[in-house]
Amino acid sequence: MSKFFRFSAVILSSAAIWSIAMPGKSIIVSPRYVWDDASYSALKAEYDLANTAYRKKLQDEAEASIKAMQERQLAAEKAAKDAVTDEDKNKAKKTARMSMSMPAMKAISAADGPGAVFCTRFLNFAVKHPKDPDVLESLNMAFATCGGPLSPNGVWARGVKFLETYEVRNPALKKEIRLFRVLAGGRDSGADQFLRDVMTKNPDRHAQGRACQALAGGRKNSERFGLALQQDERLRKNYEKTLGVDVIEKVIADLPAAQKDSSDLTNLLKSKYADVCPDLSIGSPAPEVLNHDISGAAVKLSALKGKVVVLDIWATWCGPCKEMIPHEREMVSKLKDKPFALVSISSDEQKQTLSEFLEKVSMPWTHWWNGNKGGILEDWNVEYYPTLYVLDSKGIIRYKDLRGKELEDAVEKLLGEM
Repeated sequence: MSKFFRFSAVILSSAAIWSIAMPGKSIIVSPRYVWDDASYSALKAEYDLANTAYRKKLQDEAEASIKAMQERQLAAEKAAKDAVTDEDKNKAKKTARMSMSMPAMKAISAADGPGAVFCTRFLNFAVKHPKDPDVLESLNMAFATCGGPLSPNGVWARGVKFLETYEVRNPALKKEIRLFRVLAGGRDSGADQFLRDVMTKNPDRHAQGRACQALAGGRKNSERFGLALQQDERLRKNYEKTLGVDVIEKVIADLPAAQKDSSDLTNLLKSKYADVCPDLSIGSPAPEVLNHDISGAAVKLSALKGKVVVLDIWATWCGPCKEMIPHEREMVSKLKDKPFALVSISSDEQKQTLSEFLEKVSMPWTHWWNGNKGGILEDWNVEYYPTLYVLDSKGIIRYKDLRGKELEDAVEKLLGEM
């Protein structure tokens, strides 16, 4: 399961969309702001519009492919039914079987679509406006959309070079947990050094702790990746084709160092930064969550003690999150008379997005809106969607990231314990 996955009030005309032709891809952008990068909010709004259009295009293509497959299958089944000779029947049955193959779906990558163009523009904004309040936001977007250190566009290397000029003692870095995660995930020595400098030089313990947490997570992922490559020859050969033999050999060679770093950083995190980065492992008390419900009223997690609680941290744009809704609806209905609460915490950037979604889709349970940064996303180090926690009636974390029947069984078990 893959675990690795912002906007101000700028009005854009939906009609003002066109395409930039690039080899093998079509990049949808808005000409209204196409070279106006004086404002981060305008640049980000333009990217959001282009990215939404790009994802919609991929979704439409996928749905068309599935529909075409279904039509081929129906035609083949009819041909098999109408066939007279055994030879024709066997041929039609073979065609029917072949038509059942799902078409290949194009994966959505941050560096595809508008990311291929906007990563450079986000970086250019940061370089040109180093004192802008949104400089780190723009830099984060550049790293997140450039395709990583191995991408030939050079944005990652230029971004790391810019970080060398950035004041690592800046207290503003305590808010940049997402930037820290992106840097730590790159397995890049320059990015790692920046995070280590934050740990040792930034005066804010929050910034230090989050940098340590990001590095620990990044090195743990490197450890997992290296072990998988070492143990699975087929996986290793597949990655050698896409990333190159030299890269894969280096990942495997770096495995002992990744394992040591992962262990050392995790121990440091627990011993020095437990107050900044709470323990969210199974068996630990869930930290307090202060949030707001859909009406804007203040809410807190501790008020739900005495109930079995499922915390579902999600977003309306998240496909896997939306796939869970029908089962969640059934589970809530089945447990309506039990001491149980399902709380969905939205990370949508705008509360209106959540409100409009709930008007169209029936989700009859508790909804809180966090926004796309800070709050539980930062306090609980949320790295992917959906992120799920199951708490017992005493507020202890008992399960994580269960879905479907496994989730329902876990809730029933905890209710039984009461």
